[in-house]
Amino acid sequence: MKINRIEWLDVSKGIGIILVIIGHCVYLGGGMHNWIFSFHMPMFFILSGVLIRKENLNTFVKKRFKSLIVPYFVFCLVGLIVTFVIPVFRIKYNIHGLLYDLYMGSPDYINISSIWFLVCLFIASVILQIIFTICNNNQKIELCILVVIGIVGFSFAQLREKYFLFLPVCRLPCNIDVSCIAIIFLSFGFYFSKFFLKLEINFSLLNIRRKYLLSILLLIISIFLSIINGRVNLHGLIFNNVVLYIIESIVGTLTIIFVSIMLQNSAIFISKIFVWFGKNSLKILGLQAVLIRIYIVAANNFEQAEYELYYLKGKHIVLALLFVLVFSCLITCIVNTVLLKLSQRGIFSLITK
Repeated sequence: MKINRIEWLDVSKGIGIILVIIGHCVYLGGGMHNWIFSFHMPMFFILSGVLIRKENLNTFVKKRFKSLIVPYFVFCLVGLIVTFVIPVFRIKYNIHGLLYDLYMGSPDYINISSIWFLVCLFIASVILQIIFTICNNNQKIELCILVVIGIVGFSFAQLREKYFLFLPVCRLPCNIDVSCIAIIFLSFGFYFSKFFLKLEINFSLLNIRRKYLLSILLLIISIFLSIINGRVNLHGLIFNNVVLYIIESIVGTLTIIFVSIMLQNSAIFISKIFVWFGKNSLKILGLQAVLIRIYIVAANNFEQAEYELYYLKGKHIVLALLFVLVFSCLITCIVNTVLLKLSQRGIFSLITK
């Protein structure tokens, strides 16, 4: 059965994945970096929550494992191959790196770290579905449990370097600590899914001037909040003011959604480009992490420099962005073509059964 996709949601994911790439290219702690990180990953959890439905737990876990954990291991394999092929990466990889990657569920040492999102989304969505199952549609109890999980997650983030020094790098395994916070955004998307799904209709009732004013106002508020709260990072458990972080995440998400709806209605060609990025956001998420590191290796060899991730300067910010965009799109198109050919021959469906 063909699933009807929500176009503005794909556009939002498309804009989001491009912001992920930009966020990895711009300088750490700069205004652009702080603004992007104030909402971009929470936005993906909120958008994922919009599409979650209460269903049989076993069926849900199987589907999520296939759609999230299987790609995670595929990308890990890609990361391992690239790490052992490129000498600079191979020299830095050791048993410590292997153990760190296994413990964290965030393969930093095989240069494909961004796929931590897949593990967190799997854990958070399964926990949410478990809560649905045990609470038997009692929304008050569901919300109470979710609030407790959120409080535990944010408290751990604030206290981990003081009271949890016995844990490796003061973190819980497989990004469980991040998942406890991500579930707040995931559940926000779920409980407000009707609001989000009606947003396109309600937004379209406004005249073009009000649409622009509302979008610009949200953007200004989002930027202002990112300036006040400073550098944050969901995966790094850096939030500064927790209340401000939650607000800026939601405001930033709404900003992108409103822009997406406007693009969908008035700039169809541009919208279609972002739709493609949105539909392929999972592949691009995995590819961009290793591609930007490959660019940094090339830049360092060419200029005899020592650039690092988040510490690119000048022309290399733009060049790295273009490099990652071009090659992630090219590789994604090749992969899609191969998968289509396999599907047409019935091989892909046989493999994925």
